[in-house]
Amino acid sequence: MQAVIENGLLFAAIFSLIMSVIIIFSLRRNPMVLAERGPEDIRQAVGPIDERARNQRRTFGILTLLFLLVILILSIYRLNLIQGGLTFWSVFLNIFIIVMVWNLVDLLVIDWLFLIVIQPKFIIIPGTEGLKGYKDFGFHFRGF
Repeated sequence: MQAVIENGLLFAAIFSLIMSVIIIFSLRRNPMVLAERGPEDIRQAVGPIDERARNQRRTFGILTLLFLLVILILSIYRLNLIQGGLTFWSVFLNIFIIVMVWNLVDLLVIDWLFLIVIQPKFIIIPGTEGLKGYKDFGFHFRGF
């Protein structure tokens, strides 16, 4: 059991670190990429996103899913080496740990700390400055 938890935490840390960097980079490059998934007042102020942002979001989504799949396969492969075999529950717990740690990092570090507390200027979409959605902790919690 301890090997499963340690393995899950190791791969959760790797996945969370790399995903955090990718998300911050994508927001730096074009904050409109995630505008349609933001709070209501920001979505209304922004309107529909342009084709460029839609394509970037699609590319980002595909790469994220592929990266998650690679991480899960590598973690299960390593778990098999460590344990000398796999069970349904060891694989399930391993995947659960990776996904839930990422959800927590996304909520606490990316959403709350980075987007709401630190709030760098590059995430503010022109024309949406000062909107309440940029300080809405509840919006991100409900999405958790």
